[in-house]
Formats: sequence, C-alpha cells, structure tokens
Amino acid sequence: MLLCNVRVKRNQKNAYIIRRVVSYLPGESYLNRTRIPGYLRALPVFLAGLFCITLTAKPREKLRLIEADRLEQITRGDVVLKKLTGNVHFRKGAVDLKCELAYWYEKDERADFYRNVYVTKRNQVLQADTLIYLAASEIILANGNAVFNDGEVELTARRLKHYVEDDVSEAAHNVKLTGTQRTVLAERLSYFSEKKKAIARQNACIRDSRRNITLFGDSLVYFNDSENIEATQNPYVVKYDSTGKENFRIRGDIIRAYEDQGQFVSIGNVKIWRDDFSAYAEELEYYDSLEVAEMFGKPQVYRDGQDLSGERMKLQLQDELLQALFIYENAVAASRSIAYLPYDQNDSAAVAKRDSVRIYDEITGKFMEIYFEEGQTDSIRVSGMATSYYNVTEDSIIQGVNIASGDTVVMLFDERRMQLITVIGGAEGKFIPDPTNTSMDTTVVYSAARIDYYLRDKITFLEDQSSIESGDMRLTAGRIEVKWNENLLYAYPRGTAPFDSLSGDLPTLYQSGREPFAGDEMVYNMKTKRGRIVQGKTKEQDGYYYGEDISKVSTKEFFVRNGVYTTCDIEDSPHYYFKSNRMKLIHKDKIIARPIVLYIHDIPLLALPFGIFPNKGGRRHSGWLMPTYGESGRDGGNIRGLGYFWAPNDYYDLKLTLDFYDRVGIITKYATRYKKRYVFDGSISGRYTNEFLSDYMRREWTLNVRHNHKLSP
Repeated sequence: MLLCNVRVKRNQKNAYIIRRVVSYLPGESYLNRTRIPGYLRALPVFLAGLFCITLTAKPREKLRLIEADRLEQITRGDVVLKKLTGNVHFRKGAVDLKCELAYWYEKDERADFYRNVYVTKRNQVLQADTLIYLAASEIILANGNAVFNDGEVELTARRLKHYVEDDVSEAAHNVKLTGTQRTVLAERLSYFSEKKKAIARQNACIRDSRRNITLFGDSLVYFNDSENIEATQNPYVVKYDSTGKENFRIRGDIIRAYEDQGQFVSIGNVKIWRDDFSAYAEELEYYDSLEVAEMFGKPQVYRDGQDLSGERMKLQLQDELLQALFIYENAVAASRSIAYLPYDQNDSAAVAKRDSVRIYDEITGKFMEIYFEEGQTDSIRVSGMATSYYNVTEDSIIQGVNIASGDTVVMLFDERRMQLITVIGGAEGKFIPDPTNTSMDTTVVYSAARIDYYLRDKITFLEDQSSIESGDMRLTAGRIEVKWNENLLYAYPRGTAPFDSLSGDLPTLYQSGREPFAGDEMVYNMKTKRGRIVQGKTKEQDGYYYGEDISKVSTKEFFVRNGVYTTCDIEDSPHYYFKSNRMKLIHKDKIIARPIVLYIHDIPLLALPFGIFPNKGGRRHSGWLMPTYGESGRDGGNIRGLGYFWAPNDYYDLKLTLDFYDRVGIITKYATRYKKRYVFDGSISGRYTNEFLSDYMRREWTLNVRHNHKLSP
C-alpha cells in the first residue's frame, strides 16, 4: 500500500507538471478537447488510480540515460536535477531522444532537451528547437520549428504535442502537413499516425498540387492514405488554372473529396463562383478529371444577366473554360434588361427624351442545352414543350413581344447577341406590338412545322404548313417569309411546279367576308393591307377569276394583269372565259376589263374594247352578262346567256342576251321591266329565233307585254 501511495502521488505530481507544460500551448489539449462535465472528467483520474492500486506488482519501464559526454547534478530552487551535455541519448521503450543539452528531472520522470533535438520511434522522426518529454504520461512537447516525419507524411509547426502511446500528434501555429500530393495548412491540427488521419482547424486549407485545387475550412478531416477529405465549418474549394489564377470556387455546408474518383461533393447551401457566372444548389458533385459539375436540388445559374434554373444541372468545362450547361426538368432561362419608348412627338428636339422600361425575356422547356465558345454563349437548345418569350427591340426601342412555342427551340448567338431563333415541330406563336409601335397595331399570329427568326435582319421564315394571321387577314402557304421592318409577307409553295392546291402549299389569302385568293406567289403589306399575287385565282359570287399578277390596292379593289373571268367551274381548263390585259375587281360591286376577248375552248370568238360585269351578288347593276357553255346531242355545242344588262335607275332595267347553238342557230332575247311601287309595274319581253344552221331552217319571233296598274277607289 505504501508503494501504491507513492505512485499515486507521483502520478498526481506528473499530472501537475503536464498541466503546467500544456498551458504553454494555445487552445485545448488532445485529452481535453472534448467538452464534458467536470464529474466525467474526474472519472478517468479515479479509474487510473484504481488501475495503479490493482497492478502494483507490474513493472513499468522508465526513462533511461544511454549516454552523454558530461553529467552534472545541479539544483534549481528546491529541485535537484541532472544537466547533460554533448551527445545526449535517452531511451524509453521504442522512443530514442537525442540532443546536445538536456535537463533531467529524474524523480518527476521528465527531461528537457535543447540543441539539435532529435526523437525517433520506429519509422517516425521528430525534430524541434526544444523538447519536453514527460515519461510517466508518455507525452512529448516540442517547441520552435517542430518537424514530425511519419513515412510519407511531414508535419511542421511552431509547437507540437505528441502522445507516444496513442501515436497522436497535436500541432499549433503555422501548421503544415505535407503528403505525397497534398499539403494541409492550419493554425491547429491533430494527426493520428495509425489511421494516417489529420483533423485541421482554424483557417485550415488543403492544397492539391496535382489538380491545382485548394480546400478551405475551419475544420478539415484528411485521410492521407486514401486522400479523402471532409470539410465543415464554412468550407469552400478553389480551382486554379495552370497559371495560378482562380478559375472557380465552390462553397457548401459540408464538402467531401474522394481521391479515387477525383470527385468533390458539396452539400447544403451550395454556391459556385466564376468570373463569368455564379450558381446555387442544395448539392453539387464535381469530377475534376472530367471537368464536370452536377447540381441537384433546384439549382440556379446567373450569367450575363441571365437566370437559369431547373431540377438538375450539369456544367461541362474543357481546358478550364465553360463548354456546356445542361438543365434537366422544368428548364428556364430568363433575362432582364432595359429598353426605351419612342420619343414623345410633342416634345421639341432640344427637350425630347425617352422613357426606359424594364423588359423580361424567357425560354422554358423540359430539357435545355447551352453551349459556349471561348467562354461566350454560342447556342441554346430547348426541347419538350419549348416556349420562347422575347421582347423585340430596334435601336433599343421597344417594338413588341414575340411569343413562340414548339417541340424544340434553338437559339444561336454571335458576339454575345442572339442572332437566330428556330422553332421546330408544331411551331406556333404570335407577335404583340407595343402600344407605342406606330408601324404595326395588330397582333400577328403564326404557325408552321418550322420557324426561323433572324433577329439582326428582322426576318422570319415559316416552313411547311405555314399560316399567318393579322387582323381579318389570314395567309397560308408552304413557305412564308415575313420582313418585319417592312411589314411585308412573302408566300410561296414548297417544292417545284406544278403545285397542288389541295396540299395546302399553294399561297392562299383569306379575308373576312370574301372568297379566298390563291396563287403561285404572294406579297402582302400588313400595314397598308395591300398585296400582290402571281398566277392568282379567286371566286367572286358565281364567277372565277385568274391572273398572272393580282394586286390588292385597298380592302375592296384588286388590279389583275392578264386576267381571266369565267363561270365555268373547271379550274385548270374552263370551257369558256373572258380574258383581259387589265382587269379591276371591286368586291361586291363590279368587274371592269379592257380590252376583253371571249374564248371558247381557248378559241377567241368575240372582242370588245371594254367590259363591265356585275358583281353585287344578286343586286341590280349594269354590265356584261357572263355566258354559260354546254353541249347536247341534238343542238351540239352552245353558248347561252351572253349579253348586257342595263339598270339606269331603280324604276326600270333592260336585258339583252344571245344564245348560240352550232347545229341550230341563234336565239336573241329581250326583256324590259318597270315598276313604280304602289302604282304600277310590268314587263315587255321578246324573242327572235333564227335556225339557219338547222336542216330545217326557220325564223320566228315572239313579243310579250304585261302591265299591272293599281286604281285608287
């Protein structure tokens, strides 16, 4: 029991010495770095005492002096110690301690080492300016340029505390841990030799020279063998280019690095910075060898005034330059900018100013691909219910909004400006002019299988099953070209002639209240409502009109060059028709032609200097009457109804017609009608028949007179 008491006292004394020496180091020691209640802290001391009592018979190895050039016994205060100089060598177990000057407190099992301090333990080496060895507790305290080598690992610091039995080192102040590929810097670091594990704290960072990557954080856990890392407490990763310039940085609540995969994982409140963009997400995975970063949890990217978002994103870099960005599910690319309103016409030039407006552009879809060239946006491709909302400007002045949608939307850029928008698959859209747009005041609705919009030239091409609608006008064709600066529509069929009118490719103009116009080519001005049709055709009342060139000069008037008018419903080759070099169509009024030639089976039969055909849909109007052509076995070919109708006023009219039968002869008909409402009405009609072509020639005439007169009582 007496020996045990001595050992307990010595342990308590050593504990006092440990506390005194450890106080030289800033912060908490390895033994006390975990904050626990006081009664739990006392528990290990109690158990240690109990352990000593139960093992009094077990021998304990002491610190032994192996050699020294000189040994002196000196006194410091009431403490007797030994001073050793020259080739000093101590040993305890596997630990060898060497120096040029040492002070040995033999009773306290403590030795202080100075000058060329050198400690070895198997393959471990520790060097320092000064060193204190507490043999009883197996603790080494190294001060001043401490260097600890453990195989491929080198740990340097101003102060270092090493627990011999646990093989754990704690370093403080200007700490540096160097491995095969990485370097750890920190203010404090705990190194576990058995696991080759390091915990760095306070302004810690890990540098990867091979990958040009540095990981920063207030708490870093590093496994040297696997080179895996976990960083907490404000961690972030910085990637440098080959010149040492920062390429990008990644921040998160937790960052993990996996060397075998070349992967960094950032979790919680993730943010990425680059000179050309910044990004946010809940989780990020970066593969350095592939230069790929994947973001999860509704990531967002901000670049060049654009906001990009989706459910998941993938960033692709190449040679440290951004090459591509892929957005999965609910992809959105939006941008905000400034446009201007036109000058107020009421202001003088000296005081005129333009008001600015904020504009918002957006493109959405299920999947989005963005490609970059030399760091600048080169193209954007959106697929899956893609929609584009784009503000059209000219010289920064707002013109209106263009909205387009389709299966796929592709955008091409040049010098950071959008040059082309292509919509593919079920493309449709509309242009809504701004209220200040004086060149266009009507919404334009369009659709096609494919739409190409060239922003610099302000030209749109609609391909295949194209349709465009403005006001009461609708134009369909195989291909339509829109020149927005000139408000002109150009319509063409697709393919080569002859064109099939039933396929929907033939340009056709529809207007409210009139029959459609069709032709091989068509031009239409959306502002003036005028147009021109090449090889056009239309139907007016009971007649059909064709022309090499049809020009719309107003809402009701059309000029036709080399026009044809017929009531025959055979479109390609009518049996009979009137043809005129110049023809004017007045909708629901009349048709004026000069000169005019009657053709039957493409044979000219009758020429007149001019002709006027009524076109009022049943209403009375003076003009030539269009004949009809027919054939019969008895009479042969015939023309019926050629004549003239004269209606000078609302009280009477006159109608004169001629029928011709090539096997019979002619029949001339005459009819006059008159009427005065509530007083009288009547008619005089006659008929003259001359069958001079018949085998039985004959002539006859008839006259019919009818008169009704109301007599007042």
